[in-house]
Amino acid sequence: TIKLEKLVGDILTTQKLDLGKLVFNEEDVNVSELLYGLIKEFEPIAIEKKIDITANFSEDIQIFTDKDRINQVFSNLIKNSIDYVSPNSGYIVIGIKNSFKHLEFFVEDNGGGISDEHQRDLFKKFYQVDTSSKRKKGGSGLGLAICKGIVEGLGGKIWVESEKNVKTTFFFKIPKKSSNLSKNNRSAEKQKISI
Repeated sequence: TIKLEKLVGDILTTQKLDLGKLVFNEEDVNVSELLYGLIKEFEPIAIEKKIDITANFSEDIQIFTDKDRINQVFSNLIKNSIDYVSPNSGYIVIGIKNSFKHLEFFVEDNGGGISDEHQRDLFKKFYQVDTSSKRKKGGSGLGLAICKGIVEGLGGKIWVESEKNVKTTFFFKIPKKSSNLSKNNRSAEKQKISI
């Protein structure tokens, strides 16, 4: 039933994204707390699978964004990595790169990699890299489409870089001030002008 609940949740989130009705609740977010919270959340499964999950960043940053939605994107990406790295030798690194206007987040793993052909369609709804009968993963095929919708809803973009049998890194970057906030400010300014 947990899988069914997750599927229903993914379908509802996708529908809200398609209709432009997904709500974003923005607040000041401490990024290092967010990343360490994610590592703590995934530590039990990482220990069970004997894989390393670590954070890689050097500064404490505050950002104004939707903490729960960023968590949702990271969780989807980390779950995918956990599914595709090998027990005993797998690693996952999550982190950030800071620039003037954006924060660039990443999830890197040493799984089997994703071919260029598959990379093109990865963020489409219901797309799955492995559709064979041997496929062990039980995902809905909506996780990456949801990630894309959330990141774009926050004014950012998401992409992947992969080297076959070496590593795969998913990146997403969002403005330090969310575009939703800017839009609200702009409309507020217009109202002031028109009064």
